[in-house]
Amino acid sequence: MEITVKNVSSEPVILLEVNLDIGSVSPQNPYVFNFGVSPSNPINPGQIISGRRVLIGGGFGDLPLPLTISGRLEGNVAFFYVRSVVITPPAE
Repeated sequence: MEITVKNVSSEPVILLEVNLDIGSVSPQNPYVFNFGVSPSNPINPGQIISGRRVLIGGGFGDLPLPLTISGRLEGNVAFFYVRSVVITPPAE
């Protein structure tokens, strides 16, 4: 699974955590996407980054799963979003 994130703020993002909660489907729950964002390696305004994880366990079906995106801007403002995502198998 690949997740792409864009900084739509006017400040650099200095901390970013993205987690996919798949419930009891996998013992690796939640799946954590690490983008290597830090004060010394921020996501600048307008910048796009992506991260990829292999999801093991299958059986995700068409159920919506919560994807949590949280972090902190350079001005010390925190943000937190939860979005529902549906995982579909790749086309053959």
